[in-house]
Amino acid sequence: MVGVILRLRAIQLTSRIMRTVNFNNEDYSKIKSGHLSRGILFEDERFPNTLSNLESLVGNSLSSPEFKRPRDICETAVLKVDGPPGAICLGSLSNINAVLAMSLIAERTKLLENDDLTTDPGENSALKDEENPATDQDEDSFDEMCAPRRLGTIDNVSGFCSNYAYMLTKTCVVPRNPTAMGVVLSAFKITQDAPKDRLLRLRSVLTIQSKATSFGVWKGAYSEGSQEWEDLSVRDRSRIGLVVSTESEFWIPLSAMVKYFTGAIIARLPKTGIFGPWSLAGYNGIWRAENSGGSLEFRSSFLQNPQYMFEMTKETPEEVLISLNRKYTWDLERQAIIEETSPPAIGFALLEVESNREVRAHLLSMCTVVGLHAAKRHRAVFGRYRLARGRYVLVPFLQEPQQEADYYLRIFLPRNLPNKELIYDQPQRGVFAIFTGTPVIITRIKLLHGANLASLKSRGFGSTSSSSPYCRVSCEGSCFTGRVVRENNNPVWNESFIFYRAKPNKQPIKIEVFDKRAIGADEFLGEGIINAPESTGSGDFDINLYTKPKDENRVRLKGTVSVSLYTVDMENYMNL
Repeated sequence: MVGVILRLRAIQLTSRIMRTVNFNNEDYSKIKSGHLSRGILFEDERFPNTLSNLESLVGNSLSSPEFKRPRDICETAVLKVDGPPGAICLGSLSNINAVLAMSLIAERTKLLENDDLTTDPGENSALKDEENPATDQDEDSFDEMCAPRRLGTIDNVSGFCSNYAYMLTKTCVVPRNPTAMGVVLSAFKITQDAPKDRLLRLRSVLTIQSKATSFGVWKGAYSEGSQEWEDLSVRDRSRIGLVVSTESEFWIPLSAMVKYFTGAIIARLPKTGIFGPWSLAGYNGIWRAENSGGSLEFRSSFLQNPQYMFEMTKETPEEVLISLNRKYTWDLERQAIIEETSPPAIGFALLEVESNREVRAHLLSMCTVVGLHAAKRHRAVFGRYRLARGRYVLVPFLQEPQQEADYYLRIFLPRNLPNKELIYDQPQRGVFAIFTGTPVIITRIKLLHGANLASLKSRGFGSTSSSSPYCRVSCEGSCFTGRVVRENNNPVWNESFIFYRAKPNKQPIKIEVFDKRAIGADEFLGEGIINAPESTGSGDFDINLYTKPKDENRVRLKGTVSVSLYTVDMENYMNL
């Protein structure tokens, strides 16, 4: 999937060295002082204060407008009572350009406090927001706010506005022979004749047409009502795919696009599938009151949010892409999207957890935050991270607790790696629990670092290379291997494991240390036994290494492993 956004040539208002360029070489200070000295109001020559321009905002005939200052309409004039300043609804306007201009000016409240600013609330102060017709809410005039300058100049020939962004939704080739046989021959390039036209279908959410005029709509070849459409029958158009899906789409020749546009922004989704370099893990989810814990500012409730686990298996860091999209709110009765004046801000946090965790994380202090995308009021947020071997939990969140929304989460992994949504707070009782027993305590062990873990065997004359140690942790039939630290006799691991233990008295935790070899079997460097206490508690310990027991005789080896233990009973499982 490829999304392309095109921007018009006239938008280039800054140079390569970020030097500000005045619009049409106009100086605001000189214009203002000149109008003040002459005692006249400013009027934009490109958008004069004429009745036809005002009618283009509403879409029907108007009587002569009545100009008033904000204080003449109400005592406290504001553009928007509720919600953020930019969330202005369309209301009775049929052209969204005015609404966009008002949303821009709403963020500059000083313009409403200035008595020298004249406003045009429409016909007899009737230009109101139908969604919230408050008495102290008005909308200023289109030309007095000079909003067309922000939207860009309107080209009378092409119909484009220079500051518009258009999305490329489809391409089409019009063959010289639009019949069925001509289309087939053109597709297989049997004929050497060049196609009649190459067309692009563009879409703009700001393209609104009214009875009076339209902004942002192409007026040239293949525009609505042009001669080119009369030369093609409806069947021919459907055959070659020359159709539009919404009113905001239109077709434009490639030659015209090259003439009026200066460049394109290409947004590419990573290629997934069997032969693609990425593997996609997609999840549909919802935030509701019971699982909406807010952002990291609310540490006590943050981990109530949905959690998604994935595991990185390579020793070298690999890249992971994360995309979180907030879904539109859909009205089932009207079969339409519900406009949100104040949508919730979304974000996500990436936590490193125990390397064998299979259930939800409950305590933030036991996790390591390795990535964070702060909550923003965007439709989609994106992150790119390089992660080492380990297990990670991705937590999407809203800005405030108890907020509600729907979302779609995409995790692009370098290959088909283990991933799933974490639903349960503790391991579920399996069918063999009658034989294995029910857990009574939970032990979290963190491998901190090792000391003097040199190889026990000689590597040849003059060899000074260090070992590459790693640990293997086992308990009650479960065995997990930690990460390797290359060429270091005093490695730092900082890797955690969690065990739900049913027989802590009979089966202790065993740590085995090995030296990773490039060729042949890994060398055994020693093992240590941890008789974790039955009671709850925590502490740091230095574990001495011994040889494997033979006839109950164990030989002390050089080297130690430092660990941190934290034990709770099953009643307090939410503390781990």
